[in-house]
Amino acid sequence: MLANRRAQRENESGAQLLKLYSNRAGVKRELNELRKERHELLDKLKDQEGAILRAQEQLNDKPLRINVLLDEYWDIFAVLC
Repeated sequence: MLANRRAQRENESGAQLLKLYSNRAGVKRELNELRKERHELLDKLKDQEGAILRAQEQLNDKPLRINVLLDEYWDIFAVLC
């Protein structure tokens, strides 16, 4: 009877240990997926930051282009008048 209880406890312990290892493996898989997703999101963030910088540079150049066009317009206007 005592041997049966000990065997039963060992089986239960083994089953619990197996369940823990299974849960651990699932958690590791999920962690790897989250790390991959984080890496992909960081790459997208870098791409977006680059696009924002390029757009900002274009916006910063617009006033210069407008001034050049206005100067050319006034030069042509002065010649015609």
